[in-house]
Amino acid sequence: MAKINLNEYFNELIFEIVETYNQNEKVNSEITINNVEFSPEHIVPLGLLINELTTNSIKPRI
Repeated sequence: MAKINLNEYFNELIFEIVETYNQNEKVNSEITINNVEFSPEHIVPLGLLINELTTNSIKPRI
């Protein structure tokens, strides 16, 4: 089964969310995670959590 690098996945996910909600405001994000890989069935719930946290932190600003 394929493994997904957590650092790459979260950085890309956060970048896409910030780009989606960015309304001419500068939003910085930084995430550092050790080189850890997970299977898709484990990374999806983590991705949903990161999506929710990132979206909720950006929405009040726009």
